[in-house]
This record gives sequence, C-alpha cells and structure tokens, in this order.
Amino acid sequence: MAPLVLRLVEPTSGVSDAESLAMIDQVRRMAGLVCAGLVVIGHDLNFIIKICGRIIRLDRDKFIASGIPTEI
Repeated sequence: MAPLVLRLVEPTSGVSDAESLAMIDQVRRMAGLVCAGLVVIGHDLNFIIKICGRIIRLDRDKFIASGIPTEI
C-alpha cells in the first residue's frame, strides 16, 4: 500500500508529555518511509506545533485561523 496521506486522530491521547514528544520522530519517520503527507487532528498543541508545518484551527467546525505554527 502506498498512502498519500497518513491521518492521525488524537494520536497522543492518554500518553504522557514525554511520550508525546517521543512520538514526533516516530511519526515523521513513518510518513517519510511511505512518502506520505500527514494530517493530525487533535488537542495536544505541543505535539501539533512541533510536528506540523501548517495548522488549520477550527472551533465547533468553524474556521478560526490558518498558518505556520508561530502564527497560530
């Protein structure tokens, strides 16, 4: 299988902050191995800011903001 995109929904739910940060390299490595983009849906802003190059912020399905992590 050759996915174009890996979609992660709440990938850090139920893990410690240290485990959440350790997952960043693993997720990037997996996406790189299959040459896929990455979509993360979640509430762990530390994880999202560190793993994503672009963020789209929604609140109750309404668009709030879009940009690079330092802008959001």
